[in-house]
Amino acid sequence: MRGAPQISPHHLLSLVDDVGIVQHAFGTIPNRLSGYCVDDVSRLVITMLNLDHGESDNPTYRRVLPSALAFLFHAWDREAPGLHNLMDYGRNWLDAPHTGDHLGRAAWALGAVIAAEPVRPEADPCLRLLTDMQPSLEGAATPREIAYIIIGLTR
Repeated sequence: MRGAPQISPHHLLSLVDDVGIVQHAFGTIPNRLSGYCVDDVSRLVITMLNLDHGESDNPTYRRVLPSALAFLFHAWDREAPGLHNLMDYGRNWLDAPHTGDHLGRAAWALGAVIAAEPVRPEADPCLRLLTDMQPSLEGAATPREIAYIIIGLTR
């Protein structure tokens, strides 16, 4: 009988590139056709904060966090409510900005960066983005989206 799978940062990092984290994989092989999404990149931000805790000299973790945050910043459109969510592997957005779980998860990720100890250099830009997102956050409609936003704002 097989034991419980172990979490391996090496596998996680094999799914990450300079854009974000590929949504799906064939086992350990990234499925580039699946592209990227704000939901998964938000989870990546939170995971990188946890993996980086106590290992701030690790250059891989230092590279991934700003790249993942850049994806979230790019998903924001001041002129439209919400965020884009889906991007293809060619870096083209596949949807218009909208609200949903992905907006809540992005708020959670930004809140986690803002609250991180020691204070991170990314905290101020994340706070500005979270502030810019406020009108969209106030329009949250689903319980899960609201829950993610609350987690992010209480950080």
